[in-house]
Amino acid sequence: MGWGSRASLTQHQQRFLVARLVARAKVGGEMTPPLEHMNLDETWTLARCAALLGAVQPGQELAFYAADHPSVSDPGAYIRVQCHGQILLRQAANHGWSSDWLRVDVLTLAGELHRNRSQQPRGVSLAPFSRRATEDRR
Repeated sequence: MGWGSRASLTQHQQRFLVARLVARAKVGGEMTPPLEHMNLDETWTLARCAALLGAVQPGQELAFYAADHPSVSDPGAYIRVQCHGQILLRQAANHGWSSDWLRVDVLTLAGELHRNRSQQPRGVSLAPFSRRATEDRR
């Protein structure tokens, strides 16, 4: 059963599922296929969003939808985040455009995720990245 089918989870259950999501991303030194999606709701605090972002490991990519991101085309943007050592890189994209990969601090990113926590049409996902991001490049 995927997380998308669980309407309301306790904080303990959500912490367990975040830990499971992160642990499943790397098995025996090899990256696994894309992982389940996690739905966020109004119970997610800024601190919990920051903890989720802090759990992203090198080789992984977190993806979510930011409904409040300014866009020249369709509303919002799909946000991708990769961790490279102590550096988080963020890219925004939507129908025909994308930003460069830029450094972002965890609190700024947590604020964006927290503001948009109830606007996730497909949930938040954590998966091995298919292409390593390069700062200031698309």
